[in-house]
Amino acid sequence: MSSFSVVIPSNHSSDELLNIVQYLVNQSLQPNQIIIVDSNVSQCPLPFSISNLCHDSSIELVYVHENGAFPGRARNVGSQFVTSEYICFLDVKTLPSKDWLKNAFKQISDNDIDGVWGNTFFDANCYFSSCLRDGIYGRKARQTLPGSVLTVSSFRRVGQFVPWARAGEDTDWISRSKLLSLRVSNSNFVSTTYIGLLNKSYLFMIRKWLKYNIDGGLLPHLLFQRVLIFFLIYTLIIYIGYNWNNLYASWDPSAVFYIPNITKALLFLPVLFYFLLRSIFLPVIRGVPLQMILNLRFISIFFIVLPLDLLKMAGFLSALKSYLLKK
Repeated sequence: MSSFSVVIPSNHSSDELLNIVQYLVNQSLQPNQIIIVDSNVSQCPLPFSISNLCHDSSIELVYVHENGAFPGRARNVGSQFVTSEYICFLDVKTLPSKDWLKNAFKQISDNDIDGVWGNTFFDANCYFSSCLRDGIYGRKARQTLPGSVLTVSSFRRVGQFVPWARAGEDTDWISRSKLLSLRVSNSNFVSTTYIGLLNKSYLFMIRKWLKYNIDGGLLPHLLFQRVLIFFLIYTLIIYIGYNWNNLYASWDPSAVFYIPNITKALLFLPVLFYFLLRSIFLPVIRGVPLQMILNLRFISIFFIVLPLDLLKMAGFLSALKSYLLKK
């Protein structure tokens, strides 16, 4: 059997670390090495319960302090300690299924490929977290870096993660790997479950959304999102039809090209498009049953998602301003 090293960036409590290690120890195919990169500035020592658990399972444990490191930098540090054939990525709040490594290794071996991407289901445990999950992520498992299993040689080909970004460095790395045509496939199984939405308040999510999007707003792979955001802003500001009736119909209601209330209509249409897209179309495409949307639940989804999208826009504009000032 091949060997596996699992890299885990962490800025969490010892209880959460112990939880993820227990999940790894209980794997049907255990990893050979667990590498934890702790970015907590308190520099607390590793609890004996974690080291003893790894020792009893004959798993090599590497525990490194990297004060204030964002996930990309922490993964870069952790990758330097890898001694196995495969490098695997997890987050503290992304828990692997029991057969994660076994299924990943089988898929890689059967198809003679360089690795498989993580396939993460986002869990929810109340009405708010369920609406948040349905509006942002959906109910289908999504491709993620956590849960990915890659040959070390293919990982080295792509290079390191962006070290300065608080968020978005994982999808940026995946985008770069695809440019190099790595033979990495989507998982044919649900590899991990994300529990970061459980028992979280709306205020917590708003603060997290703003903080993370300020740092992630200028990563290259987010270009399409930036273009879309600016397109919407542009549409709302200039009102395409502001001078239509004046230029093409001379304000004559009987003219062929005269359109009544065109300015109001063009102002309203982008809002209607955004409402339908975010509260109905995208959730359904992402696996939310239509009947659960049409029972007025789409209203809750819309009012939960709207402030987060506005914060995402604000974060990008703030990052863009900083970038332009540096230039």
